[in-house]
Amino acid sequence: MDVDISIHRPTGSFRLNFLNNDIANAYTNLTNVVVRVAPKSAQSDARSVLLNAHFDTTLGSPGGADCASCVGILLEILRVMTLPGSPPPLAPILFLFNGGEETFMQAAHGFVAHHPWAKTVGAVINVEATGTSGPDVLFRETGGWPAEVYMRTAPRPTATASIRDLIRFANLPVDTDFSVFRDPTLPNGNLPGVDIASMLDGYSYHTDRDFANRIRRGTIQAYGENV
Repeated sequence: MDVDISIHRPTGSFRLNFLNNDIANAYTNLTNVVVRVAPKSAQSDARSVLLNAHFDTTLGSPGGADCASCVGILLEILRVMTLPGSPPPLAPILFLFNGGEETFMQAAHGFVAHHPWAKTVGAVINVEATGTSGPDVLFRETGGWPAEVYMRTAPRPTATASIRDLIRFANLPVDTDFSVFRDPTLPNGNLPGVDIASMLDGYSYHTDRDFANRIRRGTIQAYGENV
């Protein structure tokens, strides 16, 4: 298999609707680390699956769950996939470690709008955390086959539609990179996929209590197996 690493520092801007208000969201020289794992037979423009997690944290929070746990999950998947003797993936897998989710999804936009690999993405799995304990929950999806594949293949699938409806209709002040990836107005957007997060113990979310040692034992292992 082939493994390629791209350090990407995008600059750009986009219109963001937040709590029913349009704001101009501009960013400069953010950092994205993108790893592409592909079978040697894959062409450079072969359709790929994107796995996304952000490594920035909100102000004042150590970010143990949100989202060091997410980054750790993707790093472990990447490590296992690239062990000597591991079979190559059937299609290219892109690992996006993005440095600007808490600033209203800037780094995800930087990847979708400006990275050359973005045009190859055919589906996305967004890995998030709004609490330090599992189970990890599929709470947003694009409908149809992404949700069906998740429910069929994840060892311990858990899903809810109520969170999606609360975000959409109750104006909850929360959002994830998934909104950027599925935005049909963006270059290389409108992607099918799933949005997953660990949600229990939400009292520590975006606070100074979000330490790694607060994460319940087994949460990250189960989450990673589902991803």
